[in-house]
Amino acid sequence: MSPVLSEADQKGETVVLLLVHQRNRELLSEWLSRHFTVETPTDGALPDSFDLCLFDLVTLRKYHGELERRKAESTPVFLPYLMVMRERERSQLSDDIWDLIDDRVIIPTSQAELGARVSTLLTARWQSLELQELREHEVGTAHAFTESALRAMPDIFYVFDTDLELMRWNDRLAAVAGHSSDELDGFDLTDLVVEDDREALENAFETVLVGGGTVRVESTLVTEDGSEVPYEFTAARLTDPDGECLGIVGVGRDVTDRAVRRELARQNERLERFASIVSHDLRNPLTVANLNLDLGRETGDDEYFEKVERALTRMNDLIEDVLALARKGQVVGEAEPVSLRTAAETAWSSVQTDGATLEVADGQLLLMADDSRLHDMLMNLFRNSVEHGDGTVTVTVGPIDRFGFYVADDGQGIPEKEREKVFEYGYSTSEEGTGFGLAIVRSIAEAHGWQVDLGESETGGVRFEVTDVEFANGGDLPSADDVEGEPGDDEPEETAPRDIRHASDGGDDEEGDDGADATGDDAPVEDAAGP
Repeated sequence: MSPVLSEADQKGETVVLLLVHQRNRELLSEWLSRHFTVETPTDGALPDSFDLCLFDLVTLRKYHGELERRKAESTPVFLPYLMVMRERERSQLSDDIWDLIDDRVIIPTSQAELGARVSTLLTARWQSLELQELREHEVGTAHAFTESALRAMPDIFYVFDTDLELMRWNDRLAAVAGHSSDELDGFDLTDLVVEDDREALENAFETVLVGGGTVRVESTLVTEDGSEVPYEFTAARLTDPDGECLGIVGVGRDVTDRAVRRELARQNERLERFASIVSHDLRNPLTVANLNLDLGRETGDDEYFEKVERALTRMNDLIEDVLALARKGQVVGEAEPVSLRTAAETAWSSVQTDGATLEVADGQLLLMADDSRLHDMLMNLFRNSVEHGDGTVTVTVGPIDRFGFYVADDGQGIPEKEREKVFEYGYSTSEEGTGFGLAIVRSIAEAHGWQVDLGESETGGVRFEVTDVEFANGGDLPSADDVEGEPGDDEPEETAPRDIRHASDGGDDEEGDDGADATGDDAPVEDAAGP
């Protein structure tokens, strides 16, 4: 008898025989074993793998569930089933049996017919296996291409599941973060950014998960060596073919160059403001001084020379304030513990107070700050209150729980609609003010990472609140003995009452104020020196 398949076509296939009739099982086993490996299970267990299964109606009913499972598991590779049956059994075959079998042989039959059906089914299986190998190769090639592209990306790539746990990432993320693949598995990206940015990043990702769309969020990423790098993270909803949300996919891009450009833009803006001051604000008092100097020479009247002096004083104030902003406005030195009370009393002594009073609330705060810059900040706040008081203004300094401190007075206050304007460069409601004092205050606060806001005090005056402050003692209020430089240290005790009254001219005027604690319209610069 001719072989079922030619030797060139045989591939070591395994055929399982599940036949109840012993004689049929023996005949088929002897014949098929010439070409294939034949398995005839006797203990009820099918082999782990096979290429063709022959069964009759009785064994089909016995193994029906197992055969269904094996066929489903092999998909998309074809696993053929051949049923050996008698003609009278045709009526006993239900639809689920017809769905399971791939071909049938009516016995008695010839070896040629049976061989042809076996060959057809095995050929179909080979083609299915080859097609699957081709698909896997294509998928593998595509996967390798994708992996190569992700490795070459200069940006961070990531995929998060719906719980915002890291599922997929490229080598760039591991390199920047300094974590191994094992460490990154299930990682939360928010753990890679500074603490202050985590909530905003989480909220943005949650928004995409719920509502879809795309978001971009800038956050500061902490690298392996502890460096902080500005990054822009994008997030888009990732779905399966049925539209079911799988998570988030996105990239993170180093935007250091963008941050540098922004800083340069801010610097250029400040330069333009300074140029405007030089060309306009300084020219006005200079014109007034020249005019009154000529009149003074002609008439010899001291009044004109006094106006020249006032104009020159205003020019000096403007120059000092501009230099303060240009040199130090955005810069602070190394932060160190500074007593708020000591800083307030020292700054107060540098201001011409004209009979005003300073009150420092009970307790001490140790701020982490640049002592010199904090002094400048408080001095400008105090000058603002004093110059717009009625000569008896009281300025109070105290803590705001564990968040910061406040500076308040009992003066006239500022209308709510005007409060944001007072921080602008050159804004002033006073003829004597330069309009830079509170701009300096905000610049110093921002350089420390603080937030400064303006509101109303309990007495209707102004109340400046400085928040987001870091405390050297965690925000607790220590006793005076715990504060460096206070009585009880090695240095001799100095008397510094909390209520300080000065009627003297005060100390050096390092930086100007913006004269904000008043209502009314700005007076023209020319009026500062008179007509």
